[in-house]
Parts: sequence; structure tokens; C-alpha cells
Amino acid sequence: MRSSSFFTQAERLKQKGMTLLELLIVLAISALLVFLAAPNFQDSFQSNRGLTSARSFADYLKLARSTAVGRGTTVTVCPVQSTGPVVCDRVTPYDWSNGWAVFVDRDKDGLVDSPDNLQKVFDSISPNVMRVVDDAGNEQINITFDARGRSNIELDIEICGEDTSDDTLGRSVILEASGMVALGRLNTATNIYQDKDGADIDCGS
Repeated sequence: MRSSSFFTQAERLKQKGMTLLELLIVLAISALLVFLAAPNFQDSFQSNRGLTSARSFADYLKLARSTAVGRGTTVTVCPVQSTGPVVCDRVTPYDWSNGWAVFVDRDKDGLVDSPDNLQKVFDSISPNVMRVVDDAGNEQINITFDARGRSNIELDIEICGEDTSDDTLGRSVILEASGMVALGRLNTATNIYQDKDGADIDCGS
């Protein structure tokens, strides 16, 4: 009886197991599902990275503004060079994606004159691409806040994904002349974020 019971249990365990062919089929299906999901995952990753960069830049602008008001002086935000000491990037087109610096700019020359003036530095957001433009589409070398916290210029900041042909991966930050900062709104009809005038951002431009 024991022997018969033992073989019966062994047969049941064998029946519950998987054959090599069944295992290969399961693995093939799993690989296919991963392959199909990969593009969506990549887009989601790039989109989230753009959102993080947009929020970080908005926070740095708010820091610059509050520092200008608190100290009663001019504070500037500028793109920085990719290597070496913290120096504002003066080479066009201005590459904000290398990172940016917030510094007290008492002489209003838009340059980091002393390390003591530095307030905060943000590292590169590459491979994301970032542009800071005015109403006429002119790229800006820096953003300055006066002692009242005003920037005296309206700007659109576009932060786009590595694939600049896909505008849906981009994010926008809006700077008002009053110095107020806000994240751009999403156009639900196109799934593209908008600039301060309500137009969809164009990462490919």
C-alpha cells in the first residue's frame, strides 16, 4: 500500500510540473510582452524625467526670486559650462541642459564674479534638451530678478526629451514679468504641454 501511494503522489507531482516545451512557450510569450511594453516604458521614463527637470528649474527660479527680495539685490540664473569651475555659458546656442547656477549679481553683469556669490548649482539634465526663449523666440543667456523679485521679461522654458521630434515628452515652465513662476498646462487634446500664450510647445523648433 505504501508503495502504491508513493507512486501515486509522484505521478501527481509530475503532472503538476511543466515540460520543457511548455517552459519555452511561456518564456517566449514573456519575452514578447516585454518587447511590446519597452517603447511605452521608455516614453514614460523620458516623460517623468522631463517633469522632474521642469520642477527643479522652477524651484531654482523661485529660490533666485526669494533671495533677490530677501537680500534686496539682483540675483541671476545662468546656464553653466559642462566642465571646469562654475562659469556662465556664453557660447551660443546657450546650453541650459548642462545645468545652471543661481548667484547674487550685485554688479548686474550676469557673471559669477566670486564663488561667495554662488547660491546653488544644478547638475546636467542631459540627455534632455532645454531652451529659454522670449516672446520673439530669442534664446536667453540668463534670467535676472531685481530686488523686488521682478524679472521684467516674460519667458518660456521648454524641457524636451532626447527625442526632440516627440513634443509629448516635453514639459514647460513659464516665467512672468512679475517674477511669478509656474509649470505649463497640458493640452489634453494633443497631450502636449503649453507655453504662456497657450500654444503647444515645439521641441523640434
